[in-house]
Amino acid sequence: MKIILLSVAALVVGACTGVVTQGDGESSGVGEAGGTRSLVHAASGTAGDDQGATSSATTAGADSSSTSGSSGASNGAGKGVAGSGGQANGSAGNDAAGGNIGGAGSNRSGGSSGSAGGGAGGSAGPMGMQSLKGVAFEVNASCADLDRLKVSWYYNWSASTRCNVSAEYVPQVARNWGTNASAPTPAKVAAAGYKVVLGFNEPDMAGQANMSVADVLKAWPAFNQPGLRVGSPATASNGQSFFEQFMAGVQQQGLKVDFIALHWYGWTAGSCTPTANILEDYIKWAEQWKRPLWITEWSCRLQSSDVTRAFYAGAIAMFKRHPLVERYAWFLSRSTGEFSGAALLDANGNATAFGQDYIAAPPYH
Repeated sequence: MKIILLSVAALVVGACTGVVTQGDGESSGVGEAGGTRSLVHAASGTAGDDQGATSSATTAGADSSSTSGSSGASNGAGKGVAGSGGQANGSAGNDAAGGNIGGAGSNRSGGSSGSAGGGAGGSAGPMGMQSLKGVAFEVNASCADLDRLKVSWYYNWSASTRCNVSAEYVPQVARNWGTNASAPTPAKVAAAGYKVVLGFNEPDMAGQANMSVADVLKAWPAFNQPGLRVGSPATASNGQSFFEQFMAGVQQQGLKVDFIALHWYGWTAGSCTPTANILEDYIKWAEQWKRPLWITEWSCRLQSSDVTRAFYAGAIAMFKRHPLVERYAWFLSRSTGEFSGAALLDANGNATAFGQDYIAAPPYH
């Protein structure tokens, strides 16, 4: 069966509370929010991202003072290295490259470090269970959404968060610090005390990280930080060839990729099937590298809530057949427009019918 695989990450940056329009949030700075992106959807199974004007705004919030548990054990091929971590207070500060990582409102989340042999890590949940259900969290949604959705983890295309919640926060180096002065470096992420980091966001897209395979491979050695578990770049539309070239370079150069981040969207009618078989085909393709898989963006476009609910139920059942699927994060908590049928919460923060299913799903495994 031919797989239609298209992805998008549109960014909308604003206050920590408010109703989101279609988009996702990325902090281009370290300890600050910056950058806006507009979303362009094309018909008939094609899509694209359009880069809007970039702006920068310092954000504020209360530092997290909670501490959380240590690492999970490895479960992949090869010997996994269990690390320790926790949550630590963020510290305010500024820096010419965009501020201090873990600045105002930062929630540093600990987790284990998996080995290159496929060790699974992440934050430890109740009785040592591992994080599973998360959300790709738009910056201008309410922080209360995270507790309402009962997720165990989240990320926001940034290296800091303003939300003081119990869910684990995972930072991301979404853009190339070499061409984006406000982008964090992996060294700064590690220095801030984080134990897990997501790599570049859709480098194959001009409106996102916008990097060639050679650019990504040249920058990637910087992710080899002690104690830091590293997620791969997540490619977008028609990004399989790009990713295959990247992983070939990783293997040839002995670079560090502890887990693989994936984006998948059901863009057209028939893509979000009740058995999630099209998504499963993508997962089977990614399993060739024998590393844990994080589905960090996925959703259904122009589908009804009923179709989305059936697809999600099928996907959760399907994941159980693929133990390498370690975590997933639905794209946005408050989707509108073409993704309104995939919204977890409405404009008032109340759970939709699909959102109720999501809330009921287990946050850990």
